[in-house]
Amino acid sequence: MKQCFIKPDATTSIVSPLAGTVTRLENDCAGKQVPITSDLQPGSIFIIFHIDLANPLSIGDHVDERQKLGTHIGTQTYSDIAVAVNTPKAY
Repeated sequence: MKQCFIKPDATTSIVSPLAGTVTRLENDCAGKQVPITSDLQPGSIFIIFHIDLANPLSIGDHVDERQKLGTHIGTQTYSDIAVAVNTPKAY
């Protein structure tokens, strides 16, 4: 996981880094956690943390590259993204 060491505030837009499908939605310690499975590489899942969603999302929704998901939850935490890669042998 990569940490961004400049705390964004609640006006910082969070956009989808890729086109894909929302595979889960979870409440995080601050905001929502949104995993997106890539259209181009279905074995890759991009998990974005600490989002205050602009509009409701549901599991199975498709998002476009650069689509605004919402804003960063606020100054109480850093913004994070993780990438998971599924292979035939392991996660």
